[in-house]
Amino acid sequence: MKAFGRYAVVIVGSLLTAAILFVGSFLVIDFVWTHLVVPNPKDVGLGDGVMVVGGGFIIGCTLGVAGIAVVLYKFWPRRLPK
Repeated sequence: MKAFGRYAVVIVGSLLTAAILFVGSFLVIDFVWTHLVVPNPKDVGLGDGVMVVGGGFIIGCTLGVAGIAVVLYKFWPRRLPK
């Protein structure tokens, strides 16, 4: 049962990492797009929203999957030699 707890902590941690990276990508894309690419709020249009949502989704999925892989690889419990 102790091993199950270790695996559960690593899996939950990897999913939490993926969620944080996914949401963070939307925040970064939104900030960059609205402050650097289109700094004038009057110029923001529907296409800008599509870019933010689409770009955030693509980058978020990529970073989320990469985050899951890194956390699982680094922290997955290894078998001890007998």
